[in-house]
Amino acid sequence: MGADDGSCRRLAEIAVLADHRLLHISHRRGEAGSAVEGTAELTVPTWSPGAVRRAVAADLGGLPVRGVVPLGSDGVVLAAQLAEHFNLPGSGRQAAESLADRWRVHQAWLGGGCGVPRARLVHSLPQRRWRTQSCSAIRSRSPRAEPIQP
Repeated sequence: MGADDGSCRRLAEIAVLADHRLLHISHRRGEAGSAVEGTAELTVPTWSPGAVRRAVAADLGGLPVRGVVPLGSDGVVLAAQLAEHFNLPGSGRQAAESLADRWRVHQAWLGGGCGVPRARLVHSLPQRRWRTQSCSAIRSRSPRAEPIQP
């Protein structure tokens, strides 16, 4: 994932905690939903860690950041990047990026001697040659479930 190049436009949501201030950060206004009363909502392009850092710094006005929490799996890498930037403890950006990349995880399991399903990495749709079937074809081969008697 590029630093600020938008190569991976994850629509992440994160929460940033500072002294007496909670920020909800999202790519789209109104994502906070039923946020805690008093939560500030920042609308920032979350695929740009630099933009998020600048928005957080501007909003907090010097208050120290005490924590960063992803609000879903797409926010894990961004939260780790912010935690590193603000010198907070955590597993770090590199670990978060590795865990967010399914191919890296697959290769790590394989390298560790674990049984994993056969897989290959593709870079474009024409490279994938999956055989697809309609749901009705799959259902027709499935055994019918017997109704449960009371």
